[in-house]
Amino acid sequence: NFGNKTIGNEIDKFWLQGPLKISAIEQCQLLAKLATNKLPYNEIIQKQVQEITVLEKNEKWTLHGKTGWATSNIETPVGWFVGWIEKDGKVYSFAINLDMKDRKDLPKREAMAKEALKILNII
Repeated sequence: NFGNKTIGNEIDKFWLQGPLKISAIEQCQLLAKLATNKLPYNEIIQKQVQEITVLEKNEKWTLHGKTGWATSNIETPVGWFVGWIEKDGKVYSFAINLDMKDRKDLPKREAMAKEALKILNII
């Protein structure tokens, strides 16, 4: 139950080069469920995914996330950064998708998302 639910014929590339489409809102909804163990998978598996997605942690909050960059079979390459913040017993999921024509722009994904989270006083 992910996006348009279309994976095509290549099981190892459908999210980068295949027909799968998912909106930023759908990504945030999925991540919020993962962060709160509400996906239809064993809780141990969800906890393991939560552990491997930790990017930063301090005494106030924990940042979970994953970046990506789709470059094939599309006119304009798309970079993304999705994740969530755990803070004060709450979960704040986020997703950012950016047109990325050049590898040098890749750090902007995380930088822009973190700046938005700072402006919202989440981190």
